[in-house]
Amino acid sequence: MAYHTMYLPKLYYRASVVSFTSEQCWEVQNKAIRAFLSALGYNPNMPRSLVFAPDDLGGVGLTSIDTEQGVKHVQALIRHVRDDATVGPLMSILLRTSQLISGFTQDIFLYPHLDLRFMSEFKQKWVCKIRDILASAGAQIHLSDHWTPSLNWEYDHSLMEFFPGSVSQPESLHSLIGVVFFAGNNSF
Repeated sequence: MAYHTMYLPKLYYRASVVSFTSEQCWEVQNKAIRAFLSALGYNPNMPRSLVFAPDDLGGVGLTSIDTEQGVKHVQALIRHVRDDATVGPLMSILLRTSQLISGFTQDIFLYPHLDLRFMSEFKQKWVCKIRDILASAGAQIHLSDHWTPSLNWEYDHSLMEFFPGSVSQPESLHSLIGVVFFAGNNSF
């Protein structure tokens, strides 16, 4: 009872506005989960896949902060982008900036599997968290007015799309020289 009436509301109240890493979420909830498992008569060392599995599938049915935080972020993104008040346009600016920082011409919410971990250097942790939850669920978000950069000329290339695997850390090159696109020729 205390789990649903006191613990979860306190944790989820701020879930849409904070961006904890999976490790930080684990640190926050680990002691509480162990205490709840003991109180429920379960072994506190049981695998977490069983702890967070739905009870109708044989699990304990507890909720992961990491998962709930990701769900709240996705809900907040969709709610704010649909809103034409103050927050909606600001959110659109954040998303366009994130798209530009990514260096990709592909929509970063339609292709959440693209590796953009370097974006956390640019204080884009909220966007990264949304993309992580989308990738883990095999989901996408299609935003009707989301901007993606386009190449201007026939042989232009996106730096990030041109060098994956060729350079050990293309994200360092992208952020270091501040170049998103470059002009090439047909010999590339």
